[in-house]
Amino acid sequence: MKGLLLNHVFITEKTIRNYGLLAIVIVVALYLSGHSLALRGAGFVPFLFLIQPAFEVLKHDALSGWHKFVITLPIKRATYVQSHYLLCLILIGSAAIISLGLFLLAQLLIDFDTILTFYLFFFRGMGIVLIIAALVYPLTFKLGIEKSDSIVIISSISSVGLFFASSIVFSLFTSSSSDSVDLIFSLFFLIISCILFLLSCLISSNIFNQKEY
Repeated sequence: MKGLLLNHVFITEKTIRNYGLLAIVIVVALYLSGHSLALRGAGFVPFLFLIQPAFEVLKHDALSGWHKFVITLPIKRATYVQSHYLLCLILIGSAAIISLGLFLLAQLLIDFDTILTFYLFFFRGMGIVLIIAALVYPLTFKLGIEKSDSIVIISSISSVGLFFASSIVFSLFTSSSSDSVDLIFSLFFLIISCILFLLSCLISSNIFNQKEY
């Protein structure tokens, strides 16, 4: 697992660095703009950027034929699939550190009044990218890398749609709307996203195990 993970990181090292720096620049610009929507955008922008290298590894493996060679190595196919999911989690964790770190720094310099707003979009952004990944991986393993761009677009639209559907369903069971209710929903959505991500890993492992190369 460690060797596979290091291979993924080395392949996308430059991309990870570039997207990370770009995310930092954009988040800082959002804070400096002083716009009312800046805090919301700053909460999830790093997630949208740093998830991209994880999908790039899938594309690289298919184009280079590495995914065919790796099954000849003395490792389980499930381990190969899990290494992709682990890389995704590491990148999401890195995005969380960047987002939260810059927010805390901005708090010292700017003193935002709507701290809760940041955390709402922080949790929701993390949940949305987890669902995107949960859809992209099994669909890519099943349909092939040739349709990867369409898969990412469809998965992104579907994850946003699932977010709004969850919000509507959740509102049906709550009699009032308040900051505390919004926070509970955000945490609930994040938990559901984590569960879907774990189920996706199992599904992808099953799909890859049945593949014949």
